[in-house]
Amino acid sequence: MPNKLGHLAVNTQTPLVRLRGDVAGVSRDGVLPLDRLRRGEQYRFTAGGVTRMLLPLLERWVDEGVARDPEWFSMAAAPSPALAHRGVILRFIEVPEVVRRRYARAKESLWQVLNGLPEAPPDPAVFAGPRANDWEGFVAYNGASAAAIARRGREDPFGLHYVNDFQQMLVGGALDDAPSVFHLHTPFTEEIPETWRRFFAGHLSPYASVVVSTDRYARVLAASGYAGRIARVYPFLDPAGYPEPSPKEVEEFSARFGIAPSDRVLLAVARMDPMKGQDRLVKAMPAILAREPRARLVLVGNGSFSSSTKGGLGLSKGQKWRAHLEALADALGVRSRVTFTGHVATRDIPAAYGRADVAALPSLREGFGLAVVEAWLYGKPVVVSAGAGIAELVRDGSNGFVVDPANADALADVVCEIFADASLADALGRGGLATTSAVTVDEGSRALARALDRSREVVPRVS
Repeated sequence: MPNKLGHLAVNTQTPLVRLRGDVAGVSRDGVLPLDRLRRGEQYRFTAGGVTRMLLPLLERWVDEGVARDPEWFSMAAAPSPALAHRGVILRFIEVPEVVRRRYARAKESLWQVLNGLPEAPPDPAVFAGPRANDWEGFVAYNGASAAAIARRGREDPFGLHYVNDFQQMLVGGALDDAPSVFHLHTPFTEEIPETWRRFFAGHLSPYASVVVSTDRYARVLAASGYAGRIARVYPFLDPAGYPEPSPKEVEEFSARFGIAPSDRVLLAVARMDPMKGQDRLVKAMPAILAREPRARLVLVGNGSFSSSTKGGLGLSKGQKWRAHLEALADALGVRSRVTFTGHVATRDIPAAYGRADVAALPSLREGFGLAVVEAWLYGKPVVVSAGAGIAELVRDGSNGFVVDPANADALADVVCEIFADASLADALGRGGLATTSAVTVDEGSRALARALDRSREVVPRVS
């Protein structure tokens, strides 16, 4: 489908890279090639499923001529030059600090609603009352995003706007020079109160189409009042980005974090966030250790863009959640068998999976769960929360197990069953590796390109 999508605008909250040091002082005239900067010192790539998925997608679309000169608009904490990276132009949206703070609070409230957390505001009317200033910040940031895209579109018209996730949901309604497609990466389930489901569906009404991650989310969105086209596209990864680690790399990773050769490793790769449910694994550890004393829980990850105080939104939930998990492990007497790695470099992720015996995704609710795909790419058996979208692809006993993460005993039983049966672990790993054919960049890029191309057809816009 050469040039079907034309000049493409991509919009996310989280940027592909976070700039550091004196980069902000570089002239903002023109576009600066990212490879002229020093990785680690002047910039680093941002962790997260959306950014990890989008870069190989855009690279492929450029190479195949599906899209022309994609421009990726995202948030910046300080004045930043436009960057060029592998055929993609990265542009940054700056807003005053007071707007960022208000936006961050509103965004967090919406996140809690979508993920079913008890801190969620009870009704959308809260944004017209005690949290009106927060909503004004959310509107202002979305407006700044739309304005930045529109300015570039006047210089070189876009053929399509591809807007990603609920943080940016108001952007499409402010852009009318080309069709806009919205990609919802977060869960959208029946558990969300109806008033909130209709709130989100109403704000998505200006979009020509909405892309969701599971068939379940598609059904719920349609039942909530969204009348446009809905496409289900499973999130995806590029297997080329997950090389096999060498024995030396696995050994060095293990030594750095005190993982003994005899340890049986239960691994979870996720940011520090209550909705990721790492506490469920900690609570299961006493029962696991009673049956397998060599078990070690390894929690890989730090805060997200929202939690970062260096270039992010400065929310403190990541630090608070890790402190809670450490205190919980102490209280349960398992602290010596729980390892927190914090942030690890991308190059260390293969070694983490290489050392794992079982990989777990215990999230309370999860839009999809690409960490499971990562584990499958390394042939690892997985234990997946019933609240994760990827559970739609898991077949018990074939490519993993689906569990209720709130049931610590059931979680422990499944983990110990895999620990104790090498043939089962091997079969689950092989089944998972076979499943990845449905969630690779090859399949995903084609499916998403088809979904976006169909959005260029005339679709009535609902005001």
